[in-house]
Amino acid sequence: MFYSKPNMNSWRQSIFVFEAWWELIRFGLIWLTLALLIVIVYLALFSLLDWFRLLFFEQLSRTYTVFWATFFSLLLFQPLRIGSQSLVDNLFYADTAHLKDQIDLACRRLADFDDRDRLWQFLVEELPTQLKVDGIYLHQHPQRLIYHSLTLPLNMRSRSLGYLTIGPKLSGRSFSHEERAIFGQLQEQVSLVLSGIQLAEAREEAERVAQLKINFLTNISHELRTPLNTVINSTGLVADGALGEIEPLPAEYLNRAVQGSEYLLNLLDDILDMTRIESGQLTLRLAEMDLRELIADTVPIIRATLQHKPVELKLEIAEDLPPLPADRLRIRQVLLNLLSNAAKFTKEGHIQLKAWREW
Repeated sequence: MFYSKPNMNSWRQSIFVFEAWWELIRFGLIWLTLALLIVIVYLALFSLLDWFRLLFFEQLSRTYTVFWATFFSLLLFQPLRIGSQSLVDNLFYADTAHLKDQIDLACRRLADFDDRDRLWQFLVEELPTQLKVDGIYLHQHPQRLIYHSLTLPLNMRSRSLGYLTIGPKLSGRSFSHEERAIFGQLQEQVSLVLSGIQLAEAREEAERVAQLKINFLTNISHELRTPLNTVINSTGLVADGALGEIEPLPAEYLNRAVQGSEYLLNLLDDILDMTRIESGQLTLRLAEMDLRELIADTVPIIRATLQHKPVELKLEIAEDLPPLPADRLRIRQVLLNLLSNAAKFTKEGHIQLKAWREW
């Protein structure tokens, strides 16, 4: 490895690093070309300025010509240096000459990728030709390095996404320090795209699992709902005396069985609703509803659970309640859950339900 002495000029703030002989030769060719161009430019400027001096300012000495030719040559130093590097690279190092432009183009194309297959096809099949390398490989674990290749870790924050191996070059030369720095842009863009693809795949998998859970719970609910409805209807008929007169005590126990079955049925509905809410599939059916009628249908269920507790359910329902645009089933479900929790956790005293109209 070869190092040149650092120079703190504004156009160069870092140490040149040479890791192969070809880099040192390229560096020498660039500076040799630069020196020749500076000499040519200086002589051209000197001739032009001296002719101008003799034509208009013959009384001035040639020192002024030397000064101004040197001044303008120094102004052109940076453009000449860039031009020298471009000339040498295009003539002798074609794989280095347009590397940055190709990397910029590749990063712009990668920004549109949202599919793992497209990303793989572009990196493995298309990009090696553009970068003039033998191949590009995307793999999950660090592998044994190919001679004169470049392996870049792909990370997003602290999460490892895999590794990107580039090379070797078709020319057989190794990657220079400057080229590895340019490939850092490609490394960041591939990491960003791969992270987005993995997040999309994880989201799709989560949605698939959620749908499977919904399907499972729906099937179980249907399987349980049928026998539960049978139990509720049959037990209710017996408790109401539809099949013959029944004593009060057996009727009470049968009514408790009906209430327990209805509670289990409501619990199944709640589980299904929670699953639908998590997956964003819960829809509301809005229609005008009578809130007083809804409360009247719900209150008896709660009062039945308070029969053997020292708790009173008090109602204050305004007479002028207007029709409400709402989902009757969901409002009933919310009201029933609130009152059921109040009945469950109130040991004694009263539960008060108020409904009024705000103007």
